[in-house]
Amino acid sequence: MTNRINTWPLVTWTTILIFCCVCIGYVVRAQDLVDKVKEDTWSVEIGGNVVGSGYITFLPNTMTGYIIIKPNIIINRTTGGIYSPATVGFFLIGGKWATDTDKSTDKSERRTGFFTGSQDIICVPTTGGLNLEANSFSATVKTKTTKTGSESKKLSMTAQTNDGPMQFKGVEVPPPDDPKSPKSLDKTSWTATVLKVLTDKKKHHYIAHSTEFFTLTTPSDLDLPNLYELSGTGADFEVAGCVLLSAGNKMAAQIEESGGTVLYVRGKFNPKKDKASLTGYDSDEASVSITMTKQNNEEE
Repeated sequence: MTNRINTWPLVTWTTILIFCCVCIGYVVRAQDLVDKVKEDTWSVEIGGNVVGSGYITFLPNTMTGYIIIKPNIIINRTTGGIYSPATVGFFLIGGKWATDTDKSTDKSERRTGFFTGSQDIICVPTTGGLNLEANSFSATVKTKTTKTGSESKKLSMTAQTNDGPMQFKGVEVPPPDDPKSPKSLDKTSWTATVLKVLTDKKKHHYIAHSTEFFTLTTPSDLDLPNLYELSGTGADFEVAGCVLLSAGNKMAAQIEESGGTVLYVRGKFNPKKDKASLTGYDSDEASVSITMTKQNNEEE
């Protein structure tokens, strides 16, 4: 009996061999890209209809994170506190992602996926319930080799959310003992000067000043680095909320006064002077400016 396999043209075997090699190459490349992302955490700054700060961690196939965002603009100042956008404050986020192997290289990895965000009572005891929905996102991780031979990575991500496009710019989180790591603010006491300016439809300005004292502490039951619970008091009210410190010493905060007003602010922290300047809005549609100064009467 004639061996039919031996009668196959050499070109057929060559074609099959090339096809198999290409398939194996795609599998190896995809696996190699996944292996590179055992876990990477990014300190992100957020822009778009909202601005804010936070942290995002990519695990194999899943992502988690936490952010604080404030309105970039506010509309309808005299119609009962309608924000544009509506999703502001602290969010825990989670979702799924995958590497787009067709658009990825060794120096530029493309990631696609989706995530959702929900508010948690760790920041504001009496409010919450807003949902952040990103039906899709596209992220690029670019790797550059420095003059010293080390590698640096940057994250650029755009998410299509229920409040419009949201842009994320991120850098890898350094180890805790790295000089570039944010300074710990655990168990620190602060004095804050708060200025609120509310403008009515006749362009009348109503100005309110207050002084507040509060303490920042690391949540004991949560592993959320550089997120702090805030607890303190003003002249005739109490304050509670949370403060987040990201890379580059950007600070974002969500603070609720006992009367129900919630402040959403973000700005810069100066670790040498132990001061922070934050701006934003409150739920009464007033513009808010906060100057925070760390007290020096506690043990470091």
